Parts: sequence; C-alpha cells; structure tokens
Amino acid sequence: MHDKDSEARLRDQLLDASREIARLEAEIERIKRDQRAHSPAKGFRGHPEAMEAGFFRIDRQGRFEEVNRAWLRLHGYDSPEEVIGRHFSITQRERDAKAAETVVDDILAGSTMPSGLFARRLKDGSEGWHFFSAWPVIENNVVVAIEGLLIDATAHHLAQEEAERRRAILSAAERFGNMGSWDWDLAMGMVFVSPFWMRLLGLSKAFLRIQDVKDILHPDDLAKITDLVRTRNGNTDNFDVEHRILIAPSGETRWLLARGKVIRDADGAPIRVIGVSQDVTERRRAEEKLRQSEAMYRLIAENSDDVIWTLDPDWCFTYVSPSIVKLRGIPPEQAVREHIPDTMTLESWRRVLSISAARQETSERGGTPEVSRLEIEQYRADGSTVWVECVVRPMHDPGGEMVGFVGVSRDISERRRAEAALRASEERYRALFENMDSGFALHEMIFDDAGRPCDYRFIEINPAFERLTGLSRETLLGRTVLEIMPATEPEWIQTYGRVVTTGEPVVYESFNRTLDRHFEVTAYRPESGKFAVIFSDVSERKRHEADLKSAKAAAEAANKAKSEFLANMSHEIRTPLHGVLGMLQLLADSGLDDEQSGYASVALQSGRHLLSVLNDILDLTRLHADKLRLRQEPFRFSEILDVVTSSFMVAAQERGVGLTWSLSQDIPPVLLGDSARLRQVLFNLVGNAFKFTERGTIRIEVDCLDAPGRNDIRVFVSVSDSGIGIPEDKLDEIFEAFTQVDGSLTRKHHGSGLGLPIVKRLVELMDGAISIESAAGHGTTVTFSVLLGRTQADSKQVSTVPSRAGKLRGLRLLVAEDERINQAVIRRLLEKLGHSVVCVDTGAHVLPALEREPFDAILMDIQMPEVNGIEATRLVRGATHLGARASVPVIALTAHALHGDKERFIEAGMTGYLAKPFEAEDLDSVLRDVLGE
Repeated sequence: MHDKDSEARLRDQLLDASREIARLEAEIERIKRDQRAHSPAKGFRGHPEAMEAGFFRIDRQGRFEEVNRAWLRLHGYDSPEEVIGRHFSITQRERDAKAAETVVDDILAGSTMPSGLFARRLKDGSEGWHFFSAWPVIENNVVVAIEGLLIDATAHHLAQEEAERRRAILSAAERFGNMGSWDWDLAMGMVFVSPFWMRLLGLSKAFLRIQDVKDILHPDDLAKITDLVRTRNGNTDNFDVEHRILIAPSGETRWLLARGKVIRDADGAPIRVIGVSQDVTERRRAEEKLRQSEAMYRLIAENSDDVIWTLDPDWCFTYVSPSIVKLRGIPPEQAVREHIPDTMTLESWRRVLSISAARQETSERGGTPEVSRLEIEQYRADGSTVWVECVVRPMHDPGGEMVGFVGVSRDISERRRAEAALRASEERYRALFENMDSGFALHEMIFDDAGRPCDYRFIEINPAFERLTGLSRETLLGRTVLEIMPATEPEWIQTYGRVVTTGEPVVYESFNRTLDRHFEVTAYRPESGKFAVIFSDVSERKRHEADLKSAKAAAEAANKAKSEFLANMSHEIRTPLHGVLGMLQLLADSGLDDEQSGYASVALQSGRHLLSVLNDILDLTRLHADKLRLRQEPFRFSEILDVVTSSFMVAAQERGVGLTWSLSQDIPPVLLGDSARLRQVLFNLVGNAFKFTERGTIRIEVDCLDAPGRNDIRVFVSVSDSGIGIPEDKLDEIFEAFTQVDGSLTRKHHGSGLGLPIVKRLVELMDGAISIESAAGHGTTVTFSVLLGRTQADSKQVSTVPSRAGKLRGLRLLVAEDERINQAVIRRLLEKLGHSVVCVDTGAHVLPALEREPFDAILMDIQMPEVNGIEATRLVRGATHLGARASVPVIALTAHALHGDKERFIEAGMTGYLAKPFEAEDLDSVLRDVLGE
C-alpha cells in the first residue's frame, strides 16, 4: 500500500510540473507570435530582463551575443561576461554536440524553428533539462543571428523518469503476475489504470470513466459489482470478487479476480478505492475443464459395461462402479465392503497373490511395477462364477508415493467360450488337415542378397502330400526344394516368390509325367515370408472335361449342320415356292373364268399355307436357339386390333360368328414394343379360336396394370371363344411343339402344332406369361400379359399398319436374278405395278448395266453365280466414277430368311430387304419404304 501512496504523490508532482511547463510553453508561444508580428530584422523586441524564461542570442558562428539574468540563473553563471563571446557548445553535453550543430545549421539555413525538451550542460558540469524554442534573426533576407527562449524542466523530467522507472517495475510485475492496478478517484469519477489494463483493453490513455467501466463489465455480473460498490459508504474497507469483462471489439470474455481497499478521509468518508485485478481466465477454464473431465469420467464409470474400481494401499475397495450389478449381481455399496479373497475362487486368489509378490519384488529392486493384467474367476450373487479380465495400475500422489490402485474388470466369459470353441475348431481342422484328400505343404521362401526369391524350405506337410507325391515327411521337413529336387525350374520359384511378395494367390493346373496325373494347385500367402500350396488330383475331372469338350464340339457341329440344313432347306423351298406363288398371282390376274379363278385361288391359298408352316418352323427354330430379337418401336394397340379383326371379319360373317374387341381407356394411345410380333401372337390366338368355333362369339379384351413413376406398363390380353373347348387332360400339352389336342387320323381340325408354342415363346420374350382356361364344350379363354414401354411419340404420327394409299408407277428398275422362273415372275409383277424393268442373270452384270443407264432402284438376289448379290452391292457402292448412281437404293430379294440375314445384307450396303416368296403388295410396299414414298 505504501508503494501505491508514493506512486500517487509522484503522479501529483508530475501533474504540477506538467501544468507549470504548459503555462511557460504558452508564454513562449505568445512571445513568438508577438515577435513574428514585427520585422525579424530588428531581433527580439521584448524586454528579456523582465521575462521568467531564459533568453539568448548567438551569431552565425555560434557565439553568444546576449543572455538575460534568467538564462544565467538556469545555467549557474553569475554574470553575462562569463558567457558573451563564447561558443554555445559550452551548454551542450558532449554526446549532444553534433546534433546541436546540425540544429543550428538548419536554423541558419531558415529550414526549421525547433522547440522541445532538451538536456543542457550547466556551468558546474552537471545536467539540467529545459524546454527550448529558437528562431532565426533575418536582415535583408539573410539570417544574421539566432535567438531563443528556454525554461527549466528539470523537476518535470526527473518526475517523469521516476514515473517511467516505477511504471516499468509495475509493468514487469503485472506481466509476471498477469495483473494490473487501478485507482478510483471518487470525487473525479475517474479510474486511473496501470499498463496491464491498457494492454488488456486496448486503451490509449491510462484512465477510464465510470461509464466506460460499466460498458466493459459482463451484463450478468453488473448487478453483483453494483452491490459491492454500495458497500463503500459502509464499514467495509477490504473486498475481493471474481467477475467477467468483455473485450472490445471481439467480445471475448475474460475472468478477473479483483481485490481492493477503500481509502477514507479524516472524517471516515470514502475518497478513493484502490486495488489490483488479476486475470484468472485460464484458471477458470482449467477449473471448468476439470469439472467437465470429472463429469465425463464419472459418466464413463457410471455407464461403462466394464467395472471400474479403486483400492487403497491396504487393498480395501474405495469405489466400485454400478456395472458390478451386471457383472456379479451385487450393488456397488455391497461390493465396496467385500474382502477381496472372498470375491473369487481359491485358484484365482493364488494367482493374484503371485502377481502381487512379483510386483513387490520389482518395487524392492528399485523398479517400477508395470500394469498388471490377469484373468480370474469371480463369484456372482447366485453362487455361479464368471470369468473376468482385470487390468490394474498403481496410483501415485504428486510426490511419487503410491496411494492405491485403479482397476478395470471385464466379463470375458464369452471370449473364454470362444477360445474353447477355437481350440476345438483347431482340433477339428487338424483332423481335417491330417485326413483331407488334397495335398498340403507350407513353405518358407528364401531370398538372395538382392532380395530375389531363390529357394524355399518345407515347413509342414500333410499325409495326403506324402501319398500323392511319394515323398516322406522325414525327407522333406527342414530341407529346401533345391536340396531335394535340384532340377526344379526357376520359374516355379519365381511364381511362388510373387505370391509371397505381393500376397496375390495363384491357381494353376499341372501335369506330372512321372505320375501320369493332372493336379490342380492353389498357392497363397498365409503369413509374411511364407506360402502354402494345396493340390488335388484332378485326372478324373480332366478326362470328363475332355469327354465334355468332345461332346460339345460334336453338338456344336450338329447344331451348325442343322442351322446350315435349315438355311439351305429354307432357301431351296422358298425359291421354287416363290415361283409357284408368283405364277399363281399372275395367273389369277390374267382374266380367268370363274371356275379357273377358283382353282387358282385354292392353289394360291395352299401355297400361302405352306409358306406359313415354313415360317412357323423357322420362328420356332430361332426361338429355341435364342436368336430371335424383338424390336422397340412406337405403335398403337388399337390399330393392331383393327388389323387382326379385319383379317378374320369375312370368315366371321360367313360362319355367323361374332368377333368383337375392347380396349381399356387406361392404356396409353402409343406404346413401345414389337408390334409385328404382338400382331403375330394375336393372329395365332384368334386363328385358333376360329378354327374351333363354328358358331357363337370370339372376343378380344385388353386391359393394363399401371404402376405410376415407371417407364413401362403391363398389358393383359384375353382371347375368349364359345367353341368346342379343350379337354382338361390336354391343357398341359397345349403349348408343346408339334402337339395337337386331337392327333388322330380322323381329326376334324388340321394344323402343324407350332402356333401356340411360338406364341408362348414370343410372350415370354416380351417379359410376359400366358395361361389357358377351357373345358370341353364350354369354350376357351387364353390370357397373356406383356411388358410394353411408354413413349412420348405423337400418336398422330405413329401408324402400325403400312400405308396402301395409291401405288408407285413409272419407275425404272434393275432386277438381278439368276433363276429364270423367279426372274420372269418379278418382271411381270413389277410391270403390272406400272414399272419398266431391265433384268440381268448374275451380279457381275449389275455394274455394267448401271454404267449404261440410271435406275431408280436395284432388286438384288443374294445367291447368284460368278458374283453374288453382296459382292455386287459392294462393287456398286465403291464405283465412285458413277457419282450419284453409286448411291442407288438396293433391295435384297432373297430366299435367305433366317435370323440375322436382313441385318447382314443391310450392313453390306443394301437399302431394303424382302424375303421370298412375296406378293405384289409386299413388292410395292418395300419400294415405297425404300424410295421414301
């Protein structure tokens, strides 16, 4: 407190000196203003002897010309004669001489009029401090002298130095103690603060107003501090309080411990409050962390599945966590009172004593006992036992004295059971290892100095290895492969070396010529630096595989022969059938009488039926070979229904059978799928219904199951008739190929038995299913479902039925066909359609014909002598000298109608495709499609 009082007195002295200097500075400034108001050529116009300030004048050489009595008194001289004529350096300290010369030179140059606090050398050699101001004396624009005034500032300087010294001491103390002092002048309402506060609060001045103090106090602590302040009028002089402040501008909160004392006057009235405040933020944070840590550890201990406990040096429990209830079925308060030996079996207690003795011996030798880990069998409340793993660690006080133990107990009953099961499993695997049919060998890889695998050593083998190789265990174990089999190829060592270094297993097959056996070998890395090999005798399997390969090759050859036979038979049947159907079409259009026309119509119908049977056989073949591919194109279901019912409408009217259809409004106008195959399914089903329905009705109903958000829709179609029905014992066979309900020689209804099997396969290709319900004499209902896609296509622009409006006429066409009859048929059909035709009988004549004249299109047979249709097309497309003629549309007219034929011809450069036999309408349609009509 004494230091605080002396500091206050020093501050008062410093303030008094500062006020006096301020007064004299103001006087000097007044004199200077008065001087500037007159001509500087005449020098100082006042009365120096009447002034309190010291006055001097020096010439350009720095010699004194005039000084007043105040100047003499300030420097310790008795008379002007001691100074006049002498150089001004007599008043300068030696270390300041050079700087003083510079200042004088600057004044003489007219560039400065200095003022400020300067040190001066007095007559007796001591130092004094003066406030100094000087100016040039100018005559005829030339500086002829320097005049100046000075006042004594020694007391102010000494007080300031003392204040700085004490401030430095105080600042150091504040920094070391992280604290600062303050002095609240109650009369002034000001709080004077030390540098600590200036640093902490970022102040530029060493005092605060009361409002400033309120602003930095934390709002939650303001009431507490206000109540404390009210006590200053009471009898309480000393106080301490912890509170928070807010640091601007960041808003950071700091905790302070404030200790203060009230200073009273002679009458006991408070006049000042002085004190110190220490920043205890870090302590508060540490205390908070400690509280959180204690709470966390308490939470862990209270909620951990493991039991946490502590013992004092006498092995008495001081704490047991609640998990003891789960572990042993007793509450913590009971566990704390237990005697340790009573908690476990006798064998476990002996184990604890043994470990304790070892710890004691380690401690007596000067060592530090490590953490102990042991497994013991403890009693539960019901008398049963539980296996527990205990981890125990000694606790020490700050002086290193052992004060007890802390431990964690964990239920390991499941682990013990698992270990027992593992041992049993290992025994089983050992038995398997000893009795397995496959050979097993464990090896250690050996590397050379460069780290390359160079050999490997046998570590373990099983009996099967001995049996399969003829090598005994005694011969192999501990020896290397090169010791036993020096001829071992390095490639095998390198292969096994890669297994060891990369960890990637290898599987391969090897043939042992000596044993005449095939082996399948697997090598893998069970642990670092080792590899294991398991090998099995696969000689029998290899023989079976060889037999299967032979059988597969034979089957593929047979299948290829079948495909080639079908392709050839299809071609050989379609070619003459095309001639027959073509001639019959021409004959029917040649002006026959009614009887002749009837014969021609029957013959044409029979030929078409033969073509239908041929197409069914090819479709079934493609379906069985999974070579039929569905198209995905937009179509309208209503148009398919129109086409199908229109085709049977005449027959329905002749028989008096009602044929109707209905389409659910929930079905989108346009769907995505293979409309041709869907039409084929309906043609077959409706055709079957007509075949077995002499009178009554046939009805087609179409509905759907819509799933919102999906890109597809499931459509259900049923075809019902009131015909003769199907016996129940025949329903399971109805979808089998070449099967009919009535297979007798006297059957009334004919057919190939291929229609429904094809229908079933087509429906399944469209992600659907088909079923049939029927009873003899009560009609039949066939129901199928297919999955069709949604599309955004405009229904007005989608048409399932090819347009037949009008026919193309006047085209110039080139026909390449080697078969004479087919050539004549195609020529006459085209001419009847109104086109002019040029025919060639080989692909070799196509390009010369095109070079002679242009054609609107070329109708190209595929199988021709010399140059076939594909080669001829490539010649045309490569004839760049023909210009635009080389791009003439080429239509394949061919008896090649198997799966993939059309795609193969289009890929070769052809534009269109039409399978033989065909009719005039088909020919007109393909011309219209190819020519863009």
